[in-house]
Amino acid sequence: MRIFFIFPVMIVLLSCLSTAACNTALVTRAGQEQMGKDLELYLKDDFISIKKPAFRSVRFTDYQHGWIAGYRGVFFTKDGGNTWKKQPIVIGSPSLYTATAAVRDTGLIAWASKDLAIIRSDTGIVIGKANSTEWEKIDIKPQILEQFNSISFTDQQQGWGAGLNSVYKTSDGGRTWESAKSGTMLIAKSIYAFSPAQAWIAGGLTRLSYTADGGQSFRGQKLASPTTADLLYITFFDSTHGWACGTDGLIIQTLDGGNQWDRQVTSSPKGSSYSSLSFVTLEEGWAVGSSHTNYDLNRNSPDESIILYTSNGGSKWSSLKNDIKDSLLSVQALPNGKAWAVGMAGTVTKISYKGSLSESVILN
Repeated sequence: MRIFFIFPVMIVLLSCLSTAACNTALVTRAGQEQMGKDLELYLKDDFISIKKPAFRSVRFTDYQHGWIAGYRGVFFTKDGGNTWKKQPIVIGSPSLYTATAAVRDTGLIAWASKDLAIIRSDTGIVIGKANSTEWEKIDIKPQILEQFNSISFTDQQQGWGAGLNSVYKTSDGGRTWESAKSGTMLIAKSIYAFSPAQAWIAGGLTRLSYTADGGQSFRGQKLASPTTADLLYITFFDSTHGWACGTDGLIIQTLDGGNQWDRQVTSSPKGSSYSSLSFVTLEEGWAVGSSHTNYDLNRNSPDESIILYTSNGGSKWSSLKNDIKDSLLSVQALPNGKAWAVGMAGTVTKISYKGSLSESVILN
């Protein structure tokens, strides 16, 4: 039996929402109603028993060099995934569940090169070189870390973190963090950083926010036809072409640097959820997720993975049949119709757009 005491947290949050410390004044009934919906989703999402991801993310820096990370460990390949070597670093407790979503993104690869990676741990971040014993653990203050639903670095020193109406920046590799103004009441689920000055944030209720001045100000953005879906991931191929995805089978695209976002059509089943997108060119990309939404918490049936491929920038998405019973959390596109994907229960699979999966890999 699990008992969670959330009332003090609710009081603190509600108190914060009514003060200037939150940087936002709720002056209309509509605004109060919207904030109530946001808070309800936040409590529903974050103050429950949440399964920890065995593998949270995969990142290739070129065709040969790649990283995989999660509670099962950090792995590195230098031969295109033919072999994977486990790195001598522990990024989180192996216990299966947690009462807070603050560690849900443990294993998120915030930045990587062909021989070094910065990875979210359950107490902060870890930084290390491939096949080296000299990994550095950097703890982040709990009151800051618990705000991080997503983290993104632009190089070894400059990084961003975002969560419940909060944005933080670091310029010293994550050793210290400074608060930036979020500008909008946004439960951030994903952040994509272009530079120390520019970043996009995606979050609950299909909300988007952008800064071009290092977080001094943010510009809120919504779809032309807003939905109740949550955006779980955002990525850009270049400064003008970007995609975001989330619950209710939602994939959106911008062709003009984020001034306008349009929904792309998919054929996924009702209630499906996309967790990650990756494009290797402006035309060729992948999306992965599962047949259940993040909030479908009382289900008894296992997750069924969803894998989509496009060769025309998302104008048409094709679904690949598979028998993976896992919620896929991250995908990395590679040239010539290839990709790698990893999942909550420990799935690691190499995908080829030939109508099926080419192989699954067991990492221990």
